[in-house]
Amino acid sequence: MEKMSKDQVFMEVASGMASFYAIMGHNLRAMMEDAVSIQMPPGEVSEQFRQIHDALMPQVSSNPVVRSKIKDDYDMTMKLAGEFSNPRLNESRLEEVREEALRLHFYARERSASLSDLVAVFRSL
Repeated sequence: MEKMSKDQVFMEVASGMASFYAIMGHNLRAMMEDAVSIQMPPGEVSEQFRQIHDALMPQVSSNPVVRSKIKDDYDMTMKLAGEFSNPRLNESRLEEVREEALRLHFYARERSASLSDLVAVFRSL
């Protein structure tokens, strides 16, 4: 297998991080909007999110701060997804989960857009 240049590695990691945050946002959106969860059930979105997370973690292992941030974002999102899918969740806690999902959705959307812009700029060079 051919060794990738630093530029290629950068592009792969940045693209992976952009995908991670885009899927994180979609996962959170499925908790907030019934129409989104009907189009792509939360379990399917969570599985995609897990796959992207698992592929990304080795790529960011050289930076413990980034690795920790991605791990925390993943864990928090999956915790909310687990609570959301609990059929015994009371209405009050469901509303709290949706509020937290909304807050994290804006965070994920912002990170995804920034990373996507960065990837686009470097692709154009």
